[in-house]
Amino acid sequence: MSIVVEIDGKAKNIVKGSLQVDWAFTSDPGSASFDVDTDVEDLLGSRVTIRDEGEKIWSGTLTSKEEVWDGRTQVFRCEAADNYYDFDRKKVPKSWNDTTAKDIIEDVVDNFTVNFTTNNVEGSTINIKTFRSNYEEPSRILSKLAKELAWEWFIDENRDVHFFPPEEKEVEETLTDENGKYYFRSLKLNQDLTDLKNRVFIRGGELRESIAEADVVDKYKADGETKSFPLYYKYTNLVVKVNDVEQSVGVDGIDDQKLEDGDVDCLYRFNPSAVRFKNDLASGDVLKAYGEAHIPLISQKQDLDSLLSYGKREHMEIRRDIESREEADLLADAILERYRAGIKDGSFRTRDRSFRPGKKIKIQSSLRNINDTFLVKKVSARDKITDELGDRRFEFEVTFENAGKVEYMDIMEKLLENERRNVEVSKDEKVLRLITESDSFSVGGESISTIKTLGPYVYAERINKFLYQTGDEKTNTTGGWEKGYSKGTPTLNRKDGYLEIVNGVDDVLVVETNNTIDLTDRNTLFIDWESTGTDTESVFSVATASGLAPLDVDNGVDEYIIESGSFSRKTNELDVSGLSGNYYVRASLANDEGTLKIFQVYTDELVTPELGDLDKYENTVAIYGFSTYE
Repeated sequence: MSIVVEIDGKAKNIVKGSLQVDWAFTSDPGSASFDVDTDVEDLLGSRVTIRDEGEKIWSGTLTSKEEVWDGRTQVFRCEAADNYYDFDRKKVPKSWNDTTAKDIIEDVVDNFTVNFTTNNVEGSTINIKTFRSNYEEPSRILSKLAKELAWEWFIDENRDVHFFPPEEKEVEETLTDENGKYYFRSLKLNQDLTDLKNRVFIRGGELRESIAEADVVDKYKADGETKSFPLYYKYTNLVVKVNDVEQSVGVDGIDDQKLEDGDVDCLYRFNPSAVRFKNDLASGDVLKAYGEAHIPLISQKQDLDSLLSYGKREHMEIRRDIESREEADLLADAILERYRAGIKDGSFRTRDRSFRPGKKIKIQSSLRNINDTFLVKKVSARDKITDELGDRRFEFEVTFENAGKVEYMDIMEKLLENERRNVEVSKDEKVLRLITESDSFSVGGESISTIKTLGPYVYAERINKFLYQTGDEKTNTTGGWEKGYSKGTPTLNRKDGYLEIVNGVDDVLVVETNNTIDLTDRNTLFIDWESTGTDTESVFSVATASGLAPLDVDNGVDEYIIESGSFSRKTNELDVSGLSGNYYVRASLANDEGTLKIFQVYTDELVTPELGDLDKYENTVAIYGFSTYE
């Protein structure tokens, strides 16, 4: 007989058509079920081995039997679990420090399982700083590592553990229209963009970063009527200076009497973060606050090819336990790797028994117009074919897909719902950009942190988000604001606190940044302005070239907004989320006698470091903190 089922080393008589075998990946252990004509109660817990033409194709443990009557015939329906059942006999109470993923797995297998091997475990280059197991099953430990790395793992029929990055596997089988590897009409191919994710944000916990006085973020100019100053960051070891003179700092709510008695100059409250003085600071006094800042951590990563193919599809996850750039980077990378093309999956039927979970296959079909690689995720077999000799043969159904479809996100979503309730998200959270120059792996998650021996990161300059602010033209970024297109005899005046355009009848004047501003990954530009004039048109715009008229869309004016007539001071928004690359930022007044005052121009993200064209990098990573003001 072609198919043999052994229990405790002895072949059993199996009812024809009753045998079903399932092989699966990682979070979904495989199983086998079959009917026998003799009671097997005394064999529960015994080893089950299934062979096809003498080759071992499955092994596990007999876990249950049920008495079933088919008419007047008694049979015993048996269920067997694959090698995961034996793998999880023990719990693991242990922690690891400064080791690798492979070392952790080998330790677990060698010391907490019996008769399992690790011949196909990779991960010797994945450095783990700390990892803890609080009496968890060995399979749970491997699943945690695999999910954080976007790797896969399984145990084969010979009780050997496989742990590997699926994208690095070589193609082991190619299916064509003619090579007979599968039943041609059985091939089903699907693509689902419901879970497409090509720009991923990870909101972590807090990043501790020491801010020096030269890089101060919390800097304020007093108006003569304020003694309490909210701060954008929370600080440890806070330093407060007024007009460059260091102030003694007490604790708000504890040292109030000291403030009243003059023993301290000010009080600091951690949450919400604020500095309070006894009296109002004098108008023009400059307050600086700096120290070890508690910065909200957010990682952003995107796939440029996917963005171009499908458009923007953003995804946000909140993981309060992530407290490092490396951890946030890894989780964003893992989600992006799985979902940047949505889900492509499918199945086919075959008599070839070589297909197993973890096998990388290529489907080349000119008739179906496909030439893609996939990973086999599940294989099911039934003894439903009888050959010419009367022996039973397996027919296999193979399921494949290009990404972890459900198991990853279903588990994560349950965890994240609770985390979202515990994380406060400031309206002023702000990006600090990183550029990833090469691929690398690190580990993040509920009990993992990582070491990067050669961090491939280049950090952005810490600058203000403003392009113009009450008299400060931010020349380091903008190169200053200059006259652009002009008609008639308009004037540009640099006033104390604002730029002023003054037009006569039919005059036109555009004022624009001298340098271009990179608008890649920015959503909005803001302008704080006011205008007078009955029939004037005030325009806020961006353009790819300088010197253009206010609405010269044919030659490079891209996005713009128009305000007609006179209006009181207000802030307008210009949507630039659909733009990428460098643009001149412009404001103009036209069509009638009047004035335009520009108080502030700013964007919702920091300026990208000058590292060349971002397109040459496969991905970009961003670390978020609060917005910065001067």
